[in-house]
Amino acid sequence: MADLGSILRESRQTAHLSQETAAMQSFCDVSTIRRYENGSVFPSWDTICMLSDVYRDPGLKYRAQQEMEAWQDVREDEFADVL
Repeated sequence: MADLGSILRESRQTAHLSQETAAMQSFCDVSTIRRYENGSVFPSWDTICMLSDVYRDPGLKYRAQQEMEAWQDVREDEFADVL
């Protein structure tokens, strides 16, 4: 499964938007878009929904949710090993 940053990048590229244009249309800094796409920052659900609208990709929400759930499952498994 692709990581969330790759999912966001693919969606933006499919929409034929540069990072700069995506940032302008989503009212954020281009460095924020870069951090989402390289995985150094995890966007909020509200941000994912907003990017889905900017990229005109309703399926982005579903793919992001699947990735978030998979990530949460991994984290829960790691935490269970500690206990």
